[in-house]
Amino acid sequence: MKQVSLPENGIDSDAFAARFSLVIQHTKLNQSEFARRLDTSATFVGDVLRGLKKPGAEFLYQLNRVFSVSVDWLLTGKGTIHNACKVDVELMQAISLQVLVARLAIIENDATAQALLTLIREGLLDLKCSNPQMDAYLHRIRPDDSDWRIAIGIYNGHLWTDNPDFQRRNTLEAAISYFEVNQPVSKLASLVSKQAGFTQINIGTSQRIAGRDFHEGK
Repeated sequence: MKQVSLPENGIDSDAFAARFSLVIQHTKLNQSEFARRLDTSATFVGDVLRGLKKPGAEFLYQLNRVFSVSVDWLLTGKGTIHNACKVDVELMQAISLQVLVARLAIIENDATAQALLTLIREGLLDLKCSNPQMDAYLHRIRPDDSDWRIAIGIYNGHLWTDNPDFQRRNTLEAAISYFEVNQPVSKLASLVSKQAGFTQINIGTSQRIAGRDFHEGK
């Protein structure tokens, strides 16, 4: 199961760790057995308890599915430990994947991520379909520390509609737009583009940067 290190996402890590400790106490399981049932390591569970790491969307989904823990309560402290989960964990999980793939495709120019992004965008990616190569790739890639914060921001900005297809399309475009706007820009290209009145002239294999009144000698 993929996990992420604790990002700066506005969630009180100490309070989160305290609530997570209560969850384990309620299950009456030791730390190793608790981790095994969630398909993760006891080391990761220990790091969460110490406030060093915070689980990703997949872990929260498992926690809700296996132990009926309210994700809303775990993240915010609102409600009770087993009340109805107000957070749409499946949507959060989908957005986390969208953010991760969009970052790899746009920022890191990962060819596999670019192909996946196209499939997601066209609605052709079926995560339930068994594909060994895709499964291996998805297990190999890891979220960045900032991915969780970005995913939460996108999630919170798209709760105004409960149409799942509309939500997925819009959250994907939001993730793509975020990284397109924030992708690194060549300093040289930026410098040249800001010099108004200059034209780039290609001559054979060489290039010249000239002013508007430049005339090539005969």
